[in-house]
Amino acid sequence: MADTHRLTWADPGAYEASGPVLVGYCLLAVALGALVGQLVRRTLPAMAVAGLSTGAVMWAAGSLRWSILPVTTTTMPLSGNLARQAPASAFVTDTGLVTGSGERLPEYACWARTKNLTDCPADMNVTAWYTEFHPASHYWPTQLIETSIALALAALTLYAAFRLVRTGRA
Repeated sequence: MADTHRLTWADPGAYEASGPVLVGYCLLAVALGALVGQLVRRTLPAMAVAGLSTGAVMWAAGSLRWSILPVTTTTMPLSGNLARQAPASAFVTDTGLVTGSGERLPEYACWARTKNLTDCPADMNVTAWYTEFHPASHYWPTQLIETSIALALAALTLYAAFRLVRTGRA
């Protein structure tokens, strides 16, 4: 069992499948199917367009998901253990070095010059590590906000579909 991959709460797929956002996307897919079905009037092409549209919305939401809530940033001295900087359950989004002026450098900036992660040349003025992460407590707020967005899109799509029926274009 040591070789099995354990998904975390923030992993794509596991995130969508383990909360109410799945229901929101399903309802959005049904609404898109109703609208596109009225516009296209052919079953298979309408299903394809509705599926691709739902997939595009899910892809866009997935790429913006971790921008909804602000990240938590921690810093620690260069001599500290970087693995202990964020909780084990956290979703780490960025790690790097901080200079005395507050400028952020890539994680391996010192390695490029000294071949040692914690041995930085004095001219770089590196003072600490930084880590940006989402704590596990961001799971439910992010789920609920994303679900609300999906449901709002579903409502707008259904409104458009009912408008088509009302005007007789369907």
